[in-house]
Amino acid sequence: MPPKISSLKNQKEFSIVSSLGKKIYRPHFISIISPNLGAEVEFAKRASFFLGMKVTKKIGNAVLRNKIKRRIRHCFRELTKADKLKEKSALVIIPKKDFDKLEFSFILSELTKIFSASQNNAR
Repeated sequence: MPPKISSLKNQKEFSIVSSLGKKIYRPHFISIISPNLGAEVEFAKRASFFLGMKVTKKIGNAVLRNKIKRRIRHCFRELTKADKLKEKSALVIIPKKDFDKLEFSFILSELTKIFSASQNNAR
C-alpha cells in the first residue's frame, strides 16, 4: 500500500523540516529533504510522508504558480505508485524561475534522483 502523503500546513512545520533536513540544489529548483522524522516531531503522526511547496510570486501569476504545484503533486503520485517514497520523511520543493518550462519526465527523473540519493545517505 502506498504511503499516505500530507502537506506541510504552516511555517512551523516548514522550519522543522528545514532544520532537520538537507538542502539539495538543482538548476531548476531547491529541495530540502528530511529522510527520518522522529517521534518527537508532533506532525509526523499525521501521515507517512510530507510534501511542502514554496512557490513565490517571482515565478509568475497565480495560474502559473498553481500549474507548477499541480505538476509537482502529480510527480509525487507517480513516485508513490513506483514505491520510491520512504516512510516518515518530508520534502520541501522551492521552484526557480523557469520551472514551468520543464518537461514532466525531466521533473520526475530529477525528483527520483533526489529520493534515491537521500535514501542511500540515510542508510
